[in-house]
Amino acid sequence: MIDTLEKKIREKLEYTTGFEKKLEELPEKITLESLLGNPMSQCDLGKKRIYDLLQIIAYHARERLVQEFPHEYNRPHDVKQILDKITGRGGYVKLIGQTLVVLVGWIERPAHRKAAQGLCQRINNLGIKIQGSLSMKLHFAVSRTP
Repeated sequence: MIDTLEKKIREKLEYTTGFEKKLEELPEKITLESLLGNPMSQCDLGKKRIYDLLQIIAYHARERLVQEFPHEYNRPHDVKQILDKITGRGGYVKLIGQTLVVLVGWIERPAHRKAAQGLCQRINNLGIKIQGSLSMKLHFAVSRTP
């Protein structure tokens, strides 16, 4: 009986050691692009749920922006197209104190830049805060220089 328990303990220790070695080999971060086109294993289901949740959140956030953007941009037939151009631009994210600043890259067309600045102001006026252990305020802005 003691031999059986000792054998099980050794097996568990070997398993743990092997697991830790494999864990060390994994990259600290992976991009979502690296998963595209690859089959997902059972272990990836948790990641997929998070990814699906992010897609749902992004969809609803976009729809909310589509509702708000016409207040700043007066060409209704262009709203979604211009909004996609604005939100698809590169930019920067920086934590300053307890505020997470999202700076959208320079927008060349003055009408689009003005509309984007107005949209950022509308969003900032909502006073959005990220909930959780790191409670942060969100602030959006458009770059003033190219």
